[in-house]
Amino acid sequence: MKKGFTLLEISIVLVIIGLLAGGIIAGSSLIKTAEIRSQVSELAKYDTAITTFKLKYNALPGDMANPNDFNLTGMNSIGNAWNAGFPDGNGNGILEMNDGTYPPTAVDWSEHYVFFIQLGDANLINGKYKWGSGRYVVGEQYPRLKVSGGKGGIYAFSKTDTHLAYFLGLTPRPGDQVSVFTNGVMTPEEAYSIDSKMDNGNPSTGKVFAATAPDAIDTTPNVCLNANRTGYKLASTLLDCRLVVTSAVH
Repeated sequence: MKKGFTLLEISIVLVIIGLLAGGIIAGSSLIKTAEIRSQVSELAKYDTAITTFKLKYNALPGDMANPNDFNLTGMNSIGNAWNAGFPDGNGNGILEMNDGTYPPTAVDWSEHYVFFIQLGDANLINGKYKWGSGRYVVGEQYPRLKVSGGKGGIYAFSKTDTHLAYFLGLTPRPGDQVSVFTNGVMTPEEAYSIDSKMDNGNPSTGKVFAATAPDAIDTTPNVCLNANRTGYKLASTLLDCRLVVTSAVH
């Protein structure tokens, strides 16, 4: 006759399973926390890099009117047919459309396209960004986010009050190499964690806010935000959120 497991043996197995499950959950939490810290740190490093760039070249990355004089990539030096006729920056201290309007959008060629490329050319940020397989490509001209597996990218622009800001919400469009603003890139919990570490944790106010596009506050409850739009919908695990983070650099 085969002997069954004793209650003690079963209890030991259950304890081991519980410890393993707890370790996995704790490990996942630590990874998410590290990603949030890394994202916040990266944005702070961008601010430092921009300040250094301005001191060195007396211009804002992307807005520089004479990038070729300093061996930096400009719109005219990319050498692709799509950008023919588009000038380099106009040097007015605002990261805008080439026609002088702002905030820029992802459907037009504008100064923001070479923003991170020029920071990389100047060796002020980690990684080199360049023209690649398409326009507005996350990972080629725009940095990947540190959260949610890097599914989204970071887009720099000047807000309507001319303050520099980062839009954490550039997303690849299925089927081609053009990125758009139409999809979320992080969970409400990730958005809240970034907001609370850098600002007040309120998605509708402050220097960090939930957004649907650059400089456009998210006013849609029950997606990224709670019903009265005063907080993030933390119970949701969907990638429904995008953020605007106002830079410390004017």
